[in-house]
Amino acid sequence: MSKKKKKEKLVIHRLVVNDKVIAQELGIDLEKTRETFRDGRPCSRFTEHWVDAIYGVDIYKNACVKSSDGIIECAGDVKFLVSVKCLTRGSRIKSTSKYRGSLKFQNSAFIGAGRTCTDSDVKNSIRNCDRVCICDIREFPVLSFIMLDTKLIEDWFDQGFVKKSGINGINFYKLLSEKFKIQEYFYKPVDGKIQITDETLAPPIEEITYNSQDSLF
Repeated sequence: MSKKKKKEKLVIHRLVVNDKVIAQELGIDLEKTRETFRDGRPCSRFTEHWVDAIYGVDIYKNACVKSSDGIIECAGDVKFLVSVKCLTRGSRIKSTSKYRGSLKFQNSAFIGAGRTCTDSDVKNSIRNCDRVCICDIREFPVLSFIMLDTKLIEDWFDQGFVKKSGINGINFYKLLSEKFKIQEYFYKPVDGKIQITDETLAPPIEEITYNSQDSLF
């Protein structure tokens, strides 16, 4: 009998921000603030800076060029390119208040109404970087950051788990729980810097949702 393969460790970094202060400073209703930051279009640029703070990387100098799509690179002697992608809410699950989640790995030039995308476009977008950092923004003010090797994403694409239409949040977390032993680090901003507040070992997960994180402040 063959031994069951030991799962690799994967750390999910969870950042909890004080959305009440953000809403107050912006002069926007709290719920509208939450909905805005759960949208990948306005939130994506913030995620690049959060990835910088959590993982200790620098914003890539050519991040504004069309092909880079929010690429960052590690500081230090060993450099590799990282693409930042947002896991957004997607469509609502029938008869519930939950959302399936939507995560796409092709460059933004291939996403949107009237734009076309081929399998080659997806694979080339994945191969353009060494790592991809997925930021789950669906439960803002709780944000989850997951750094993965793009070879794994390409394998998932070849196996049909990831498609041109992407992958939903439920299936994404299911794949993670099957392959990895998941550990969580919690962070929050303190005096203008992001600091770790808690480290726990998480059980296998299919999907993570949060109702309230007010108690963390």
